[in-house]
Amino acid sequence: MKKVFIALLVALLVGCSGNARTQQKSSTKANETIDYPRALALKDGKKQPEEIDVYRQEFENLKKPCLENDETLTGMVYAFTKKAKASGDESSTNLDTMQSFAQSAESGFERKPALCIQVYQMYVESLQEGSGK
Repeated sequence: MKKVFIALLVALLVGCSGNARTQQKSSTKANETIDYPRALALKDGKKQPEEIDVYRQEFENLKKPCLENDETLTGMVYAFTKKAKASGDESSTNLDTMQSFAQSAESGFERKPALCIQVYQMYVESLQEGSGK
C-alpha cells in the first residue's frame, strides 16, 4: 500500500512539474517578438545590419497599403519567392517580392489599406500561367 501511495505521489509531482514547464515555455513564446524583415533577409542570405535595414524599409513600404498583419505579409512574401524559385527563377529574392507586392498594392488599390492577399493571388496565378501549370 505504501509503495502504491509513493508511486502515485511521484507521478503527481512529475506531472505537475511537466505542466509548469510547458506553461512557462508557452508564456515565453508569447512574449517573443519576431523580426520578420530580418527573417526574410536571412532567408536570402543577407546578414549585415545595413542589408537587413533595406529589408526593414521595404517591409514598412509593403505594410502601408496592406491590411494583413506582419506574419501574414511575411508568409505571402516568402511563399511567393519560394514558388518563383521552384518555377525556375533562381534570382528571385524576398526583397524583390516585397518591392513588387508594394508597387502593385500602391497602384492597384483605389482605397488603402486593402487586402494584399489579392496581390499575392494575382502573382501566384501569373506564375502558374507562365510555367504552364
